[in-house]
Amino acid sequence: MGNFEVTTHVFKVADGLSLSIDVHKPPASDNVNPVLLHFHGGFLVIGEKGTLPPHWLVNACYHRGWVYATASYRLLPEAKGLDIIQDVVDAVCWVHENISTRVIIAGSSAGGYLALAAAAHPDTPRPIAVLSIYGMLNPASDRYIHPGKPLLAQVDDEAQ
Repeated sequence: MGNFEVTTHVFKVADGLSLSIDVHKPPASDNVNPVLLHFHGGFLVIGEKGTLPPHWLVNACYHRGWVYATASYRLLPEAKGLDIIQDVVDAVCWVHENISTRVIIAGSSAGGYLALAAAAHPDTPRPIAVLSIYGMLNPASDRYIHPGKPLLAQVDDEAQ
């Protein structure tokens, strides 16, 4: 992977927390290059903007001359779900106003859910694309609100 120029910018202060965006600019990028803004996963309860970046996506941005950015957002249970969505919308607006009007909103897992929610929000500038990587599409589905059997281990039903 090539060298990016990395800068960090506070886009919002909420509940005493400074929420920031890391901006990775490839060489010779300008304000007409698309910005891919990625939101991390973690079921909305864990993680931060540098958690498990999708390196394949960062590399794809670099080779296309795109800017890769990743933003922090507040987490549950300290913040409400609507607060988190507003953080993401505010991050997209900041990128649109300060870096490029050509924004791709992306996210992994919970971040994929947030990317879709931000793209559908009426205050979000229209993105040029949305990328939900194994996104959590319906957080109210049975999978997320009722316990299930472990997927990777055998469990003795009598022991439960």
